[in-house]
Amino acid sequence: YDFGAQTTRAIEAAGLAPGDRVLVFCCGTGREFADIRERIGADGTILGVDLSTPMLARAHYTIEREGWTNVTLLEADVTEYQPPAGTFFDVGLCTLGMSIIPDWSAAFDALLGAVRPGGGVVVGDLQLATGVRAVLNPVVAWWTRPYGGSLRGHANTRALFERMERELDIVATGEDGHGTYRFCAARKP
Repeated sequence: YDFGAQTTRAIEAAGLAPGDRVLVFCCGTGREFADIRERIGADGTILGVDLSTPMLARAHYTIEREGWTNVTLLEADVTEYQPPAGTFFDVGLCTLGMSIIPDWSAAFDALLGAVRPGGGVVVGDLQLATGVRAVLNPVVAWWTRPYGGSLRGHANTRALFERMERELDIVATGEDGHGTYRFCAARKP
């Protein structure tokens, strides 16, 4: 399954502009950095936050190889992230990360709190399918288990999307994988 295409759709929906400051939670190896940089240009900045030292090492290697001077990495727990005083991001993004965080609500609060009023908040992740397609849920949880996937995590993501719909102004949303993957792009009031 090509999650790269879904991540690209989520990034496109973010409405990034040249010069934007972007916060990427659960950045892992930095797969989405190239797509983001394409939209924010050399004047924009990216801060990638992840708890995994090996993943960040791979991201750091890519940053050095590509010569990206506007991408910074931070090894930290996203549930406890706080931007430096007076610093806000134009867009906060998390793809394929919230579903593996047990305290997803704290992680989302941290992401939302780091984004300026009127800024973008984008989440793309696996979720529980509903209706007839719910038969796929155990298969997707099994398939994603090596990466931290679980039925509970995918249920948490569905709850997260419901929270986004209640609290934010939705700009774009889309599903794929027979309803097992969704992205949601919104604006913070």
